[in-house]
Amino acid sequence: MDEDWTASHFSPSKARQQRALAKDWEYVQVWLGRKFAPKPVPSFERNEDTLKALLELASFNDAADEELALISAVHADALKELQDVQNNDDLIETITGALTDDGHESLNALAELSVGLNAPNVHPQTLAKNAVDLTEAEFDIEQQCRQAKAIAGYLEAELERLGEVENDLKSDAFTAPSELGSKTLDWTRGTKQLKAKVTEYRDRLNSLSDAVPDKPNINELINAENHLASLKKRLMGLEKDVKSFVGLPHDKDLARFKVAEANQELQDLRKKRDHRFEALVEK
Repeated sequence: MDEDWTASHFSPSKARQQRALAKDWEYVQVWLGRKFAPKPVPSFERNEDTLKALLELASFNDAADEELALISAVHADALKELQDVQNNDDLIETITGALTDDGHESLNALAELSVGLNAPNVHPQTLAKNAVDLTEAEFDIEQQCRQAKAIAGYLEAELERLGEVENDLKSDAFTAPSELGSKTLDWTRGTKQLKAKVTEYRDRLNSLSDAVPDKPNINELINAENHLASLKKRLMGLEKDVKSFVGLPHDKDLARFKVAEANQELQDLRKKRDHRFEALVEK
């Protein structure tokens, strides 16, 4: 039991807490003594809640005192500056009262020059530097104004051109015809049909590509060429036979009649030829 009591009262963490608590109470006691001086501090219950409340009150009060001290210092500085200004005004009145008319004009010109050049003082070097800076700034501003005018002119011209383009676009030349809707539907329908046809022909082409046989050899090419030559010869014979029927009517019976007439005429010509040949032989 003695060991537990010793550990609870003399552990390092407990010791730190006790030191911090004693320091806080010392701070509060000093602050209360300062506030109640010259009277003694009244007695009160000392516990953690009271300490916490007094610490917050002391911190707030110290911050308020610091703020009040700053305000007082500012007021004091402002009052001092006002007194200095008053003294300066008296000095300025004494100096200006002693100046001649030319002196007044020179002083006013110097003041106007200092104000115009935004110079903090009237030193010649300062005035010269500010005059050069002002001239450079004026030149830069003039350049910027010229550029701004050029840009504004370009924008106005471009705006005018765009207005003309807008008017042209609103004219009848750019108005969509009334039948555009129906034509669009027809074109859409035709496009769908063409797409279907393209797909169909692509499938056919693929099937034909798959059905293409392997490359033929030399013997097959020779046989194919001979077969082609025989076909050409047969075609020439058929064309020759067909030429003999040129001029015949399409009706079969009329054609036969024409052929019979031609045969009869051929027989008559043959008989005339035979008679003439016989006549020549008899002579």
